[in-house]
Amino acid sequence: MNILEASNMQKHARMLSGCLWVLFVFLGAVSVTLMGWIVLEPQKFGDWVGQAAGFGAVILRPWQTITLGVIIVMPLVLWCRASWLARMIFNGLAQIDFEEAAKIARRLARCLWIIVGIGMIAHTLAVLVITWHFPEGERALSISLGTGQLSTLLAALFAGFLAQALSLGSALWRDHQEVI
Repeated sequence: MNILEASNMQKHARMLSGCLWVLFVFLGAVSVTLMGWIVLEPQKFGDWVGQAAGFGAVILRPWQTITLGVIIVMPLVLWCRASWLARMIFNGLAQIDFEEAAKIARRLARCLWIIVGIGMIAHTLAVLVITWHFPEGERALSISLGTGQLSTLLAALFAGFLAQALSLGSALWRDHQEVI
């Protein structure tokens, strides 16, 4: 890699790192705002969740509101972690440290796999918690595998492939440096 190509890659890696920093801050702010809403106005939050889930005006018990809040905020926190890891990959690329970028890409892939699993479980738990106090025959249990989970699954696969490519690229770069 010549100096011109390296500086161009470093410039773009820094730019993408900055974009991911903005995403990280946004997701963190949304998470903190939701937690504040749950603590300050649990009944309004419960009403909003019931309406958003399509169950109409349901009166949730405090434990249901808190549980739903955790179920909603947990994936947001994991996405904060994923955006931070993606940012660290670009920081590694900006410093021409392919080995570190490969290690972080592996951690990102694991984080995305966890997000897929949590996303599937969270939907099922949310419906179960919302309908917990409904009369028998009106309770629901729903399992979902939608576009959100499928696209995250693809992202996890791509992150795994990226980790492998960066690892191989790092080995080639070390070999190239030894020859020169």
